[in-house]
Amino acid sequence: MRAPSETVAEIDLTQRRYVVPALTGIVLLVLAFTVLYNVGMATLEGRPQSLLTSFQIVVETMTTSGYGADAPWETAPMNLLVAAMQLSGLGIVVLVVLRITVPLFTSD
Repeated sequence: MRAPSETVAEIDLTQRRYVVPALTGIVLLVLAFTVLYNVGMATLEGRPQSLLTSFQIVVETMTTSGYGADAPWETAPMNLLVAAMQLSGLGIVVLVVLRITVPLFTSD
């Protein structure tokens, strides 16, 4: 339970040290997956597409909202890449809950 004198602003300042690195890491991970996916679709699957389309597929995959028209993938490396994107999306959710959300509602 929070101490009565502890304000939401104080808690936010404590958690800020986690937010900026977490958001930076997520952005870098999404960008890396976008480039890998784009290159993989062109070289491994023989289906070149725009970076924007690759970005959309990566976001859909990491947020588990769907895959659009790219599924199914024919090669093992592309299936492994998609699985890695799915697992990293789940990992991000767990980290956000454990490092940011839970501490906001509990005391140290």
